[in-house]
Amino acid sequence: MKFLPIIGLLAPPVAILTLLLINSEGLAMLGFSGDSIFLTAGIFSAVVWAWALFEGRSVNKFLKKDKKDNFQMAFGINSLSNICAIIIWWVSPLSTTNLFISAAITLVIMLLVSNALRLWLTKQVFEYETSRAVNANKFVFIEEILIYGLAISYFAFLGGAFR
Repeated sequence: MKFLPIIGLLAPPVAILTLLLINSEGLAMLGFSGDSIFLTAGIFSAVVWAWALFEGRSVNKFLKKDKKDNFQMAFGINSLSNICAIIIWWVSPLSTTNLFISAAITLVIMLLVSNALRLWLTKQVFEYETSRAVNANKFVFIEEILIYGLAISYFAFLGGAFR
């Protein structure tokens, strides 16, 4: 667990480059060059790092109360959770006859898996009970539920789930 900050720093570019390079032939047919693939990986990595930075700061504020503050670990946990959600989005084999409902279900899976990973890693790294780990991540959970909830509602509405 002591390498979690380094893993959190390296996981986004490695995962995104892997996903892009797997699809490089298709991207080349669309006119994307190798430079644009690396630029895309850099931009995605910067977005994941920025998001993990803000989420890590939020968790670290709670950790300071218990004298367990370690921003680098909080950053690593949130970076891994966010990249896990992105990987689920890109490799999700879920498909139904309604594309919008498939997107909504995929977003629900992303929300549940990334937050379960975040909760489990917080429990393991900081040696918290479940209730303390949830309390440490409460603002992150609220933010994720709001963002994902809006996207899920949007895709479900487009898919006709509210008829």
